[in-house]
Amino acid sequence: MELVVHQGQIVEFVDDSHRRLAKIRIESCMIEVPLETLTDDAHLGDKVLIKATYSIYKNHEPVTSPE
Repeated sequence: MELVVHQGQIVEFVDDSHRRLAKIRIESCMIEVPLETLTDDAHLGDKVLIKATYSIYKNHEPVTSPE
């Protein structure tokens, strides 16, 4: 697993079955995050930093990078 930081932009707010979400565009993909993880004054178009630890899987098996 690797810790990465991406810059994204808030592009939409949604109410999804009892949850309020913010859709954030990071390069060519979108992620949804609970609105309470953002500051109270978040607005459409705001730039945000996303810190994430991720692993890559293919067919439910971890993919390891060549060393």
